[in-house]
Amino acid sequence: MRVFGSAWPLCAALVCCVLLSGCMTPWLKARYETADAAQGLVTPVIIADCSERVVKAYPNLTIAGPSALNGYAAARVASSKLSLEAVPEKNLVALVARTTNKGLFGQENRGYAGCSYLVENGRLVFQEVHGIATFMPPTVYVPMR
Repeated sequence: MRVFGSAWPLCAALVCCVLLSGCMTPWLKARYETADAAQGLVTPVIIADCSERVVKAYPNLTIAGPSALNGYAAARVASSKLSLEAVPEKNLVALVARTTNKGLFGQENRGYAGCSYLVENGRLVFQEVHGIATFMPPTVYVPMR
């Protein structure tokens, strides 16, 4: 019986994750559909402008890869904003690129940084610059006994 008692928190966390993933899937799907529809709006000028804004806001970062619209990144940006709507800013997209920077002890840290845009009247309207922490997946700690 002790085995079941020690596994209970882990089972409860797993059930919550499964239930929440079902709730979040339509929202994430909508973000990918918006990003796919806006692909044609991304021009070299917008990519250069976003890269310049990222480097200006985070001078320790170096852009290390090509920029692309990403539905998951848009969902992370939207979920980090406080809003009373269930799905805030449905036309929000995120243009992200791989980045690197040197750590305190000289190690290379990799991540993603970019800009968020609203799709309005067939154009991308700049919203905000986002650093590495915005696009990192959330960490869930499950106590083990």
